[in-house]
Amino acid sequence: MARSNQRDEVREKVNECLVWWRNNCLYLSEEAREAFSDAYMAASLHPNLSGEERKANWSKILAAGPALTRGVALPPIGQDEPEEPGDG
Repeated sequence: MARSNQRDEVREKVNECLVWWRNNCLYLSEEAREAFSDAYMAASLHPNLSGEERKANWSKILAAGPALTRGVALPPIGQDEPEEPGDG
């Protein structure tokens, strides 16, 4: 029963990810889009895996976080701006 509940929970979270994906994928870098897609696909498989496969799969899921952070990063305000108007 616990395994079934876990699968239902994972399925629900993956569906939430898909909704987020539809609303936000255009704002991500290519790296972040790929990592997020890989992560939610890996999450959907995760309850069915064990051992080394499960460890490798978990790493794929965790890799999405840093990729998303880099993928939405903006340069600091003023980083590419000239010091004075007309300097650039």
